[in-house]
Amino acid sequence: MVKDNLVNLNIHAKTENDVFDYVGNQLISKGYANAGYIEAVKNRENEFPTGLAAPKITLAVPHVDPEFVKSPFIFIGRTENPVKIKQMAINTEIETSNFCFLGIKEGSGQAGLLKNIIYALRNDDFINKLETSRSETELVELYRTYLDKEN
Repeated sequence: MVKDNLVNLNIHAKTENDVFDYVGNQLISKGYANAGYIEAVKNRENEFPTGLAAPKITLAVPHVDPEFVKSPFIFIGRTENPVKIKQMAINTEIETSNFCFLGIKEGSGQAGLLKNIIYALRNDDFINKLETSRSETELVELYRTYLDKEN
């Protein structure tokens, strides 16, 4: 699900909505999401925030209902500067530059993928490489190693 053409390490954004607009437009133009995707991701994130605060790193994992996904994907994004997001389950404000957008067609695969992300965030090797990787190719391979596993 990790695609070479769905990664950007220099997203210019001041807010999480700027990130959603940019990534959503990329996903729509490349045929991975439909026209309702941007509004859906904003609404879902407002109701069910997806910010993960691990001990050494923060990561947002925005996703939507399958009806807004045309083809499964993982979009890897990094903002030039941290933006404010809400932490999953407790809704406190945190900051991150790291985004991992999930586009899942089958709801049954979501739990396993989220489990892999949580395990990766507990892995020092993953965290160190995520923080130090400066090339899109490096990050694609890193995410493939940790996320493209059987769930």
